[in-house]
Amino acid sequence: MTRPPGARPTGTRQAAIRRRQQRERQQAYRDEMREMRRPDRDDVARVWLWRSIRMAKKAKQEHRDWMYETILETLAGQGFD
Repeated sequence: MTRPPGARPTGTRQAAIRRRQQRERQQAYRDEMREMRRPDRDDVARVWLWRSIRMAKKAKQEHRDWMYETILETLAGQGFD
């Protein structure tokens, strides 16, 4: 099997070391962001969803219908039924 240019083998000891080091860097970054009280993408998504739901409850029916259709079309475009 041919690997793409620049690809490294994944079954080697070096690859395992790189994956471990990457996990450690990512965890250190997440810990630092938490200490700085900086939101991550999940925090932003959760607040965005909450606000969208609140706004939809106050919107006119035709706007809610538009939002519903837009969400369904986007999900279908991503392969969901």
